[in-house]
Amino acid sequence: HIMKFNLNGLFLGTYFICFISIIWAGLFSICILYFFTLLFLIILLISYYLRSNFFNNYCKRKAKIEINKLEEIYSKEDKKDNVLNYLKKINPFVFNEVILYAFERNGYNLIRNKRYTTDGVIDGRVIIQENVCVIHTKRDCFTLEHSHIQEFNSILSIDKFKGLSSGVGIFIHTDKISQDVIEMFGNSNSIILYGKSLVDFICCPHKKELNILNE
Repeated sequence: HIMKFNLNGLFLGTYFICFISIIWAGLFSICILYFFTLLFLIILLISYYLRSNFFNNYCKRKAKIEINKLEEIYSKEDKKDNVLNYLKKINPFVFNEVILYAFERNGYNLIRNKRYTTDGVIDGRVIIQENVCVIHTKRDCFTLEHSHIQEFNSILSIDKFKGLSSGVGIFIHTDKISQDVIEMFGNSNSIILYGKSLVDFICCPHKKELNILNE
């Protein structure tokens, strides 16, 4: 009788553990489902926010405020490094608007994207000497490599093939650039805007040809 009781207890314990395991597995599955559903909704909301006029107008207003601050920094000593350091801290979408606004202040006509892009490949287009040129901004703090230029050239080729631009690009970068990368741009139709040239372009608006901006 004692052995039978122990066996019954063992069976009941096993059933109980299995039952609890099933309950926990079900609850875990529900939590995972809710998590991915919530994540999907958040992505949708972010996508809608980035497409909204409210966000666009906010970035444009913020860009004008930031340019005023940059001009204030520019008027002080060591202006180049201080301006570049401040640029690196600006929100990436606002940074794009700072660059676009700088083009407008320098007298160029823009073709804006319908919405902001998260990949940062094509941040807008500008008309220079009747050519539609692609604007590509890199606010990140890293040294420009050959791979970045090759990716940029591939995008330009595709954009030209689609008839959206003339296959000419303006690459804007806030950090260091090696001499061989500068030479790569010197042998192409694209322009690189960085360092003192970028600082002057943003803080001292006056119309001039971009092909003399390479340092």
